[in-house]
Amino acid sequence: MLIASGEERIISWHNSLLRGEDGNIVGTLSSGEDITEMVRYRDELEELNLDLRQFASTLSHDLKSPLGNAYGWAVTFQRMYGDKLDENGRVALDSMVRSLREMDTLVEGMLSYVSIGREKPELEEMDLTTLIKGLVDEMRENGELIGADVKIKERMGKVRCDRVRMRQAVKNLIGNASKFRHPRRALVMEIGIMKSPAEEALFVRDNGLGIHREDLERLFAPLERGANTQGIPGHGLGLAIVKRAVESWGGRVWVESEPDQGTTFYLSLPRDR
Repeated sequence: MLIASGEERIISWHNSLLRGEDGNIVGTLSSGEDITEMVRYRDELEELNLDLRQFASTLSHDLKSPLGNAYGWAVTFQRMYGDKLDENGRVALDSMVRSLREMDTLVEGMLSYVSIGREKPELEEMDLTTLIKGLVDEMRENGELIGADVKIKERMGKVRCDRVRMRQAVKNLIGNASKFRHPRRALVMEIGIMKSPAEEALFVRDNGLGIHREDLERLFAPLERGANTQGIPGHGLGLAIVKRAVESWGGRVWVESEPDQGTTFYLSLPRDR
């Protein structure tokens, strides 16, 4: 539609039939809504998503492969010649290996974050208790839960969702609790279901460091880290991946926490239970 200035606008028209007291049609009511800005915003968003997919492809092909090669050769060199270097050489080599490993982990995290929004979910029915018990056993075998007491609620029921995304979200929450454990007490973690009239949510509760109030608002933003994370490995992508995974099935994620008192993360489950 062209307006007087010659500018083209997009109008959405709605027509409704008007009926008299006897039920007969007596006329039509038409109304129009200017949706030009909404359509422009949608087109810009689609363009940004395309740029994001292209960025992911660049990471995957142009950065991931040479970075992996560099890390592999650095580790090999360290294993073969590390004992032949003097102290300064060993310190420098250890620093290089550590930096390459962190960079490789960061790229993996960014690729995971992008792929969640790009790939279509594959839905299947799964038992939550079985899935989480298997995940905890796997993390124990990998040394990720050393000294942690993890209590898993029995009979949490079944859920229909993408197994990979559900595992990824829960694993990141469990790993986050393990990483930010309190230095003066053993880690105790509880995993269960919270039910309300509006939704059902899986929760992961811990007695760890807790989160400062000023950090809560930006907690799920990519590459953001809290004030109490100094000296703790990580790149600030774990919780961003959780949020993106949960939103992919139409859910939400939120947190309750007090510094030094522990944290509880909630992620709402798909409604198709």
